[in-house]
Amino acid sequence: MDFDELGPILCGRCGVVVEIMARSDGETRVCCPICGETDTLADARREASRHTAHEVLSAMLRGIRGDGPDVAFRFVEGGHPDPWPRAPARPTPRPAARR
Repeated sequence: MDFDELGPILCGRCGVVVEIMARSDGETRVCCPICGETDTLADARREASRHTAHEVLSAMLRGIRGDGPDVAFRFVEGGHPDPWPRAPARPTPRPAARR
């Protein structure tokens, strides 16, 4: 799969699009412009894919299992809507007023 086909890589901590830099040794690296988190493009893409898989599986298991532990990812994929958004909370009906 070509990297251009995927959504942008975001910093998991700051939520901003990371900068992609090609180094003179041929290695492509990503760096968050705010916090400075850095890694290779391939490793950042791999971690972003793991985040997407975690989100999809968590959404599928919502309601079956309780909330699991919070998992932090250094890099996440942006530009994808929630695969199964939560239904809006329904207001609690008020009891009918007595006359």
